[in-house]
Amino acid sequence: MKIFLCLLFLCVWSNLVMANNNVETTLSQYAWDKRQLIVFTPNETYPEYIKFKQALSESVFEIKDRKLHTWHVIKNKQVRLNTKIINEFTNTEIRSTYGVELDEFRVILIGYDQGEKLRQTRSDISDIFYNIDQMPMRIQEIENGKK
Repeated sequence: MKIFLCLLFLCVWSNLVMANNNVETTLSQYAWDKRQLIVFTPNETYPEYIKFKQALSESVFEIKDRKLHTWHVIKNKQVRLNTKIINEFTNTEIRSTYGVELDEFRVILIGYDQGEKLRQTRSDISDIFYNIDQMPMRIQEIENGKK
C-alpha cells in the first residue's frame, strides 16, 4: 500500500512539474524581449473581460510602447497569444502554474525577467501601465527614447 501511494504521489507530482515546465519554457522564449499579460476569464462574455479587451483595443500605442503581448486563457478553450492559438501547453496547465481557478477573472503581469509583477481581479489597464512605468528597465527605456 505504501509503495502504491508513493508511486501515485510521484506520478501526480511529475505531471504538475512537467505542466509548469511547459508553461514556463514557452513563456521564457519572450524573456528580456516582451512583457506579458496573462488574462484568465470564465468566458468570453464575462464583463471584466469585455472591458479589458476594449481597453486593449483603445491602447494599441501604449501596449506597443511598453512591449506587451497578451495571453488569453478562457475556460475550456485553447490558450491564445494575442490571436494565435498556442499548442505548447493547455488551459489547465497555465491555470495550475498561476493558481487561477476556472471561474476566476485574473490579469497577471509578467516582466522581462519572467517574474510576476502584478496580479489583479479587475480590468484596470491604467494600473498595469503605471506598474510597468515604475520598473527600472522601463524607466531606462523611456530615458533612452528621449535621447
